[in-house]
This record gives sequence, structure tokens and C-alpha cells, in this order.
Amino acid sequence: MEIAVKNAKKTSILLLAPPQSDEELFGPYKDLSGYFFPLGLAHIASMLKKHNFNVTILDAVVEQMTHEDFRKYLKGTRFDVVGISCFTNTYQNSLDSAKIVREVLPDTLLTLGGVHITSLPQRSFKECPEADILMIGEAEYTFVDLCYQLEKNDRDFSKIAGILYRDQGDPHTLKATTPRGFAPDLDELPLPAYEELNMAKYIPDDSMSKYLPSYSLFASRGCPYPCTFCGASITMGKKPRYKSIDLFIDEVKLLKSRYGAKGFVLQDSTLLLNQPWVADMCRRLIDEKLDLNWTCNARVDQVDEEILGLMKASGCWQIHYGVESGNPETLELLQKKASLEQARIAIPQTQRAGIQASTSYIVGCPGEDEEKSWNTVRFARSLGAEFAIFFIPVPYPATVFYETCRIDGGIREDAVWKDYSSVNYDNPVYINPLIGRERMRTLAYEARPGASTT
Repeated sequence: MEIAVKNAKKTSILLLAPPQSDEELFGPYKDLSGYFFPLGLAHIASMLKKHNFNVTILDAVVEQMTHEDFRKYLKGTRFDVVGISCFTNTYQNSLDSAKIVREVLPDTLLTLGGVHITSLPQRSFKECPEADILMIGEAEYTFVDLCYQLEKNDRDFSKIAGILYRDQGDPHTLKATTPRGFAPDLDELPLPAYEELNMAKYIPDDSMSKYLPSYSLFASRGCPYPCTFCGASITMGKKPRYKSIDLFIDEVKLLKSRYGAKGFVLQDSTLLLNQPWVADMCRRLIDEKLDLNWTCNARVDQVDEEILGLMKASGCWQIHYGVESGNPETLELLQKKASLEQARIAIPQTQRAGIQASTSYIVGCPGEDEEKSWNTVRFARSLGAEFAIFFIPVPYPATVFYETCRIDGGIREDAVWKDYSSVNYDNPVYINPLIGRERMRTLAYEARPGASTT
């Protein structure tokens, strides 16, 4: 596999999305699934480029590279810094990639970051002896500070906020610096470095795209809701921060003019929390005749007829709702702060506006037996959404839900990081004691349309 590497003019950085097979990524949903570009790495890259550092993004996932491909790619290169993106279910891939980096480029400074690192920094360092630095939380400014310090040949990392690092005198000793706050103004961050990615390969799954090409992006960061199963606020905080409408429209125009976008997928978890912002966005899309189809996530307690009508007029064709359960007690356990009645109102209201409704659910949560899990399936079918998908619980580290599942007695002590998958149920991290392993393995599959609910 031939992928060009730029000649370094000053501090040279490689940002890596580690190799991952399609089987690991998609599980049984390969026919429905597609690739979303690594927005976190693209934002870091754009900040580094703004400060004239030489940066390369390697998305080994979309390039379908194996670990051996990655090893060959590194040979003959020179990177001063390698930063590896880390998610819980792919952390083993990150560890394997770190070993390859240290083997091929022994003098390169190796950094890890992402939601998994922020959630479990101490454990991450123990499991990755190759790592020099862990970046906690949002890393755009942290990475820039690090590279400026390397430019000065200064390895006193205590001066850099928002990291953990190994003591150079004693690599077994870890030191933490002053925490770094969240970026208060998203407009100070340049647009993602799309030019560093092979954009033609990023095709979202069929359930989220009406016309191709369609690209994913974020309009905001932060989530104030206390959902126990979600780790979004761990890395992005609880206070929502939005891009200005002007910056967002500039980004959409860039995707259309340079990359031929016919649509976009808003990945924000709480976009509609700020309805005035969404209304302004819709009006700009209409006034500027951008003629793009788009989809987004929303909560069932965030929509009304007025905003839905405006969204439809601006090109919104689908809204995804995380309904989560058909059992009130499970919604309380998950701290969803939304009711079944609100779901009964929001789904048909969305459809009346001419927008498709997509829904997702978690079956087999602590306290549920199999019958209660089927309550969720029956409730989902009663809503009549155009699309519904069912997951079994995945208790991510550092979430309240993990502790709930542990207390319930269902956390597998022999679970490995690859088991933290939302698409592969062969080795569930949590096994509901009231349902059992084998039924947990098949419950989400049987919930698909056509399966019996009796």
C-alpha cells in the first residue's frame, strides 16, 4: 500500500487512527455501515497546520491497513511525534500500533489521546509502556503547546497543561500537569483539515445518507444531560458550546464546493438543545439555497412542530432519537430524563413534518428480565419509526452505568477491550444475571423486524 509521506520542514507529526478490520468495526452490520472521518484528528491537524507544523493524518481504518501495512508505512519515515487516537473498543489496536511505532521509530515521542485515555489515564499508561505522554480531554491546544516546546528542544513537559507524562529519570513514575479547560470559543478552532484525508472514501452507512457524497460534522461540543451510559461529557464537558452560524455555514459550503457534498450528518448529541441556533442554521441553508440533505441526532423532548417544519424546509430528511427503552424504570436507571409519552409524541410528529424517524434502544439492562426486554421491542414497534436498532448494554469505563452493571453482578472479569463493542455480541462485557449469556448473545438480533415478540 502506497501512501505519500510529506517531507518534514520542522517538527513533524503523524496523527493515527489505528488499523482496525471491518469485522471489528461493523460486526454483523457491514452491509449497513460506512466510514466516518476522524474529526478529532482532523481538528488537531488543522490547529497544528495553523501554527505551521508539518502534520500527516493516517486513517488506517479507511485505508484498510493491517498492522503489517502500518509497519511498512513507517519504515523510511521520520516523525518527531506520533499521536494515536484511542477508543475503548479499539484500544488493543492502539496498543498494537504503539508497539510498532516504538519498534520502527524508537526515538519518536509517542502520545495517546481520546475518550478512552481521558477515562482511564493511569491504567492506560500501565498497559502502554511505549507511551511518553497522554493527552487528557480536548487536545488541540495541548498538541500545539507540545510541538512548540519540542521546537525549543525543551523536554520539561511539566509546563504543558492537560497531560500525563513519564518522568524521564524514572519511566515508572507518572506525573500529571495542570488540567486544561475546554476550548471556550469553537470559532477559534480552524475548520478540520479535510485536505489531509482521502475524502472520497468516507461514505456513511445507508441508514444515515440520502445522497452521496454525504459527510459527518459537528456544530457543537458538550452535553449537560446525565445519561449514565454515555461518556460524551468526559472529553467534551457538560456545557454546550456551539460554532457560530457563519463558521458552520462556511464549513458546509467548503464540503459542497471542494468535495461535492450533497448532504451532511450532524453528529452532535444535543444539537436541538439550542433551538434558536438550529432555527438560524436552517434559515441560512434555505436563504443561501445550498440544497443539501441532512440528518441529525435529537432527544424526544427537544422537538416541536415549528422547529421540525423549519428543519424539513432546509433539507433535513431524518432525525435519530436515542429512545433507549420501553420500560420507565430502565429510563430512570439510565437517567435519560425523557419519558415514553414524549417518544409517543415526537416520532409521529417528526413523520408528519415529512422527516423520517430513526430510533435506537438498549435491551437487557440491569434489572430487566427477558420479558421486560421484549417490552422495549414491542414499544419500539408501536412507535412505527422508519428505522430501529437494538443494542445490548456496553458499560464503558468511568461511566455511572459501568458501576451499575458491576453492582448488578454482570461485569465479566475476563473481558478484553475488543469486547466493548456495540455491534458484536459474541462476548458481551456485561451479562445480565436475569437473562444469561446465551440469550444476551441473541436478544438484540431477535429484536430485529420479523422476530416474534412472544
